[in-house]
Amino acid sequence: MAEKLWTKDAEREQLRKIAELIDETEPGSYIRMAFAGCVRMAEENIEYDFANSYPELLEYKDKQIVELEQAKCDAREYRASTEKVLDDMTEELTMWKNKHTDSVEHYEKIIAENNGKIAELRRDIAGCEDCNKELREQIIRLKAEIYDWERA
Repeated sequence: MAEKLWTKDAEREQLRKIAELIDETEPGSYIRMAFAGCVRMAEENIEYDFANSYPELLEYKDKQIVELEQAKCDAREYRASTEKVLDDMTEELTMWKNKHTDSVEHYEKIIAENNGKIAELRRDIAGCEDCNKELREQIIRLKAEIYDWERA
């Protein structure tokens, strides 16, 4: 027996018959549920020269789910490692801030001590200037007395 040649029109006619058989079942029947969307997919396959099938679509979706779950797992691991790095960096920053604060406090203390010493030295210098002024005046008086003795 010769094999039947299946043209697009022949497939459309066969699909119409299948669709009628499915439509003859009552709504909610097992057959309608099993073939839901299949007629539409078959129509698109015929029209656009596709080779889609629900088992392949489900397999593809299952692979996508596995890939997404892996990506989700990878994202969790990345987030955990990123949070660890962030925690480490925050800890290091805190350490440096503390060192900086300690250094600033240390140098502020030294500056305050030196400012006190500088103020004390300025008072001493002012006192020395007063003393030097008195000594200069005394030297001038003594020179004047010596001059007077030499003239006498």
